[in-house]
Amino acid sequence: MDSLSEAFEALFMEGPYRFVLQCVCKIERLFSVNVIRTSCLEVATSARVWLGAIVLVLACELAPAAYASEGCSSSASGEPAVEASADAPVLSEAPHPENGWEYDAASNQWFYYQNSAPAKGWLYAGGFWYWFDNEGVMAVGLTECAGGRYLLNAGDDASIPYGAMRLGWVACDDGWRFFNVSGAMERCWLLDGSNWYWLDPETGIMATGATQCGSSSYCFGASGAMAFGWAYDRGTWYYADSSGELQSGWLHKWGAWYWLDPSTKAMATGLVNDGSNLYAMGASGAMETGWALVDGAWYHAAGSGVLDVGWYWDGSHWYWLDLETRAMATGEFEAYGDRYYALADGEIQMSGWAPYGEGLALLKSNGAVIFVAGKSASGAPVVQSGAQSTVRGDSWEQTLPGFFSVDGKTFYANADGELQSGWVRIGDSFHFFDSDYEMQTGWYWDGSSWYWLDSDGSMATGWRSISGSGYFFDDSGAMATGWKQCGEAWYFFRSSGSMETGWLSWGGAWYYLDSSGAMQTGWLHYGSAWYWLDEATGRMASSGWYDCDGTRSWFNASGVWVDTSGSVLGVSRQRLLEQLISHENDSYYLGTRYDTSLSPVSCTYPNGEPRSDGFTGMNCGGFVSHAYAKAGGDLLKIANNQSNSPWPGGPGRGSFCNAYRWYGYALDSGATVLQFNSVSELLASGEARKGDLVFFYPFNPYSTDCHIGFFWGDTPYENRFWHSFGGMGNSISEFVSDGPSWVILMR
Repeated sequence: MDSLSEAFEALFMEGPYRFVLQCVCKIERLFSVNVIRTSCLEVATSARVWLGAIVLVLACELAPAAYASEGCSSSASGEPAVEASADAPVLSEAPHPENGWEYDAASNQWFYYQNSAPAKGWLYAGGFWYWFDNEGVMAVGLTECAGGRYLLNAGDDASIPYGAMRLGWVACDDGWRFFNVSGAMERCWLLDGSNWYWLDPETGIMATGATQCGSSSYCFGASGAMAFGWAYDRGTWYYADSSGELQSGWLHKWGAWYWLDPSTKAMATGLVNDGSNLYAMGASGAMETGWALVDGAWYHAAGSGVLDVGWYWDGSHWYWLDLETRAMATGEFEAYGDRYYALADGEIQMSGWAPYGEGLALLKSNGAVIFVAGKSASGAPVVQSGAQSTVRGDSWEQTLPGFFSVDGKTFYANADGELQSGWVRIGDSFHFFDSDYEMQTGWYWDGSSWYWLDSDGSMATGWRSISGSGYFFDDSGAMATGWKQCGEAWYFFRSSGSMETGWLSWGGAWYYLDSSGAMQTGWLHYGSAWYWLDEATGRMASSGWYDCDGTRSWFNASGVWVDTSGSVLGVSRQRLLEQLISHENDSYYLGTRYDTSLSPVSCTYPNGEPRSDGFTGMNCGGFVSHAYAKAGGDLLKIANNQSNSPWPGGPGRGSFCNAYRWYGYALDSGATVLQFNSVSELLASGEARKGDLVFFYPFNPYSTDCHIGFFWGDTPYENRFWHSFGGMGNSISEFVSDGPSWVILMR
């Protein structure tokens, strides 16, 4: 049978049968018999050799260890291929035993021979596994072999033979390792019993303490078992969730907040910055609220735990918490440009005298230091002002009341040496000292009125010129605003207190204040116009007739006086204007349609006075005729005029509705007739007066009609014309005509 086996092995050492042989050896080792090899031979010699090979491959997957590299040598699973009969290495007296152990004293190495050849790869002998390299040398210690790492007894474990493969937990010089049932060293995660362990992916060393495992962090106890919940490692606390992963950021447990560092996962104590705010964590790691002592400094946290910063009021006292560190200030410090002094408990004194180093400080109402004074033997402050020592000395004889200056600020102490604040009468004048005892100058607002304090601090009364503007202060010192009678004259002061001059619009009316600020009354010549200011109230007359010094006068909407004296072609200008002005803002004339019939029976009927049959219509001459007649004018004289027309036979039809008859009558009656080449020339002349007739005399009467209407400007230069015109009807507009014409002014 041995020779048959040898022939079988030779056949399967090469080619596709070698893998089958390896599987046979694997099952031999599993059951420690040679029967399977014989059975395999029977299968391999049959026509169903490949089916037998497949069965053997599946059986090989059940083996736990590696394999040999020659004969029954290594396989993919790393199981031994040869079984030895000896239970432990035994020295052989023969140079090379046919079967058994051999020790080479010169090299201190062990060998195992099978059929006089040294074993290589895995060897199962005496119930233990051994590994031999390609030279047949038995391996000891931590060994890389057959694609895995194994620990072979180097004499550390007296319970097993030298060189035997070790299993389970092993304490190595560099830490604990775990070798599974196949002897292979485990790496990464290991579940042993009910505990999880982490074995280094490279070295296999069991982890303890906080460890990065892949992309997450975990904490392992001294036994290597993974921790859950709070875990303590080398002076630091961590918190692991139900999966064992260490948490980071804010954690709420047992009614308190904890901060776990995002990088190290360690629980924080002391000051913590979470990226947005600062917090104080106690020795237990719990977030503090209220006052907290950290590394010898006090901090104050709001209910949210965020450290307060800047000024903090606890209901009784003020404290300063540094803008950068958040620590409570003690001693001297600066805040927002002012000096302050905090006592040892952080309390900041407010107002008056307070301890300051070895001296005293005068404090503002907000606690800011005004100046630092010395301290007398009795503890009273002593201030140097020039060569004088003042402010509450040791005795009244040493106290020098009055004004004194420190750092450019002026203060005043009364006869008792007490610093003054508020309004203080000193001599014949009042001075004002603020809540920080500093004397005020310039403008001062007391909540209801403005006051002016001269450079010496004296309160102003009466007139003052300040920055080029006039102001008035009553006997109480309050600045005047609005109307104020000073002596016989009235003045007006803006809300800023500065005195008004010139035109003033107030209460829906206009007033005029001269360069001294005094309100004017009566006639006022301003620019090129005249105005009337009521003699009692100063109110400017506008948009109507007023009795001015016994004379009835008309003023336009801008208050400009309109000269209504004289006449227009023999009628009173005043009566003519009264007729027209009374209808300037209604539809009596305005809007009446234009009629082209050139007949008194159809061209002289405005909207406000229609013909008996209700007919309305006016041409330019008809409108002028109606107003002229209403003012008392004699239209018959106009109708009868036949001269000065451009035609030899006279102006023709139309009677007084024909504008040429008005021009002829003006010339014949000796009225004022002024001719201009254009409207602009007329306006520039300054000759026009409201109510004057303006006649457009065409350059070519055979192709262009004439036109007539009233000059309606409030000044000689205002381009306003009241007329009836084709396409517009009766209207007030700028000057218009049918074509190129001379512009003739008549009155």
